[in-house]
Amino acid sequence: NLTVTDGEITAEMLEGFTSLESFTVGKGVTAIAEGAFKNAVTLSKIAADEENTAFKAVNGCLIDVVGKKLITAANAANVELPDDGSVTAIGEYAFAGKTFTSVKIPAAVTAIAENAFEGVTTLTSVKIPVQFTSLIANKEAVTSLTVCGTAAVTKSALEGYTSLTEIVIASTVSVEAGAFSDISTLTAISIDGDGSAYTVKDGCLIHTESKTLVAGIGAAIVPIDGSVTAIGAYAFAGNTTVTEI
Repeated sequence: NLTVTDGEITAEMLEGFTSLESFTVGKGVTAIAEGAFKNAVTLSKIAADEENTAFKAVNGCLIDVVGKKLITAANAANVELPDDGSVTAIGEYAFAGKTFTSVKIPAAVTAIAENAFEGVTTLTSVKIPVQFTSLIANKEAVTSLTVCGTAAVTKSALEGYTSLTEIVIASTVSVEAGAFSDISTLTAISIDGDGSAYTVKDGCLIHTESKTLVAGIGAAIVPIDGSVTAIGAYAFAGNTTVTEI
């Protein structure tokens, strides 16, 4: 257990603390360097003094209050960032070396350091703004992916997700033709939230207004209720599950 009462937490301060489990930011701490917790991979509890106005800890997430930046997160099975707008950026090495299996990053996050997930090899379930999908270090092991934000799901955004079986698309996200054409393992798709331009029926992702089948996932069955009048480019590309249309 370690408490730093005041001053600055530097990048070198925690070097050598290979068994550190609990860390508290005291009320007098005024600055924390980028990557200060890079090597604190055993850290399972993070707290901040309630009188410290610069930093706070919420559900194991250490947050720079003014900068709205996640500094680090405690090493837990599931990491979920606050979805109240208090975090809009994720700092350098924020998750480095952690062994969590699930992470949820809200759409409010608009910046993530390229090395934020360095050394993370255990993730299987991810929620992340679609423009940052490439930053997941072990994307080939991820089986469940939720994409949020306002960017489009493209083929390149899903590159490397070779074990993906389920994808959830936020209602604010659009999908380009052929986005899923390199993922032969995908068997389920759904939409999160109201107001989406798409609907899902029997494994079919449909652009509602144009009545176009954008993607047939798994053992997809094309609806015969008139909701589909066109089949888009690469709609079934990469689908090795469907045996009958």
